[in-house]
Amino acid sequence: MTNAVLSKLPKGFFAFLCVGTIGFAVDAAILTYLVTGKGWDHYSARLVSFGAAVFVTWLLNRQWTFRHSATDNKTREYSAYLTVQIIGALLNFAIYSACIFAVEWFQNFPVIPLAIASLIAAFFNYYGSRRYAFTGISETESG
Repeated sequence: MTNAVLSKLPKGFFAFLCVGTIGFAVDAAILTYLVTGKGWDHYSARLVSFGAAVFVTWLLNRQWTFRHSATDNKTREYSAYLTVQIIGALLNFAIYSACIFAVEWFQNFPVIPLAIASLIAAFFNYYGSRRYAFTGISETESG
């Protein structure tokens, strides 16, 4: 049954989710540490944790998920990846904020709204990364 489900997913999506899980762990660990350990507000802490997670996931996606379509222009690729992730983060942040606003209890457990927001944004991020960042186009091909 697991193979049947995996075969229905877009190519590379399972690897993308695995990388996303690692990114989520980085994000959640930093977020939790800054909010509960250092007393930062939820939003400033989220900006820092997000930045670290994006860099980690770009490196891992480049080496695993999209290795056959990684480009030789790392600057362009990372810029496109970062742009997709920022748009995805806006979606993620809106959902995260709505959860915190709607359910006061979530303020004590910021990882829960983080998980909800991350799961929804993962679909956008996968397709955006595949379409705009990891294009497989080298500098010599693009002009």
